[in-house]
Amino acid sequence: MFAGKSGIFVLHILVLLSIFAFRNQFMAGEWLSTASLIAIGFLMTVAAVMELDKTKGLATSGIYSRIRHPIYYGKILLFTGIALFFGSGLGLALIVLVLIPLHIHIIRNEEKLLAKRYGKKYGRYKKQTLF
Repeated sequence: MFAGKSGIFVLHILVLLSIFAFRNQFMAGEWLSTASLIAIGFLMTVAAVMELDKTKGLATSGIYSRIRHPIYYGKILLFTGIALFFGSGLGLALIVLVLIPLHIHIIRNEEKLLAKRYGKKYGRYKKQTLF
């Protein structure tokens, strides 16, 4: 049902819509903490996309020098911050039950492709980064 990039984009939109539709299910946390989580997730995602756009081949500089998949982790932080900000229990559940498993699946597939394409270079890079 959600195959391909457009399906994944639609899934992200559906999770965001559920967060807004089912907000205030619990008392939202400290606004500064949740806003910080949103900002960190957003900035991580933007920095990763910008670095990836200027990189030819395997991205190993910038944020990619520390984290192998910053776009996925940034999106998880961003969505979690939004869900907490709006007090959306359903949104948090969808992040844990849908988005995180989806991103893990995508990451595993990408890592197989990167290992096949870049071989030992990717293996060395993998040892130098967190996740």
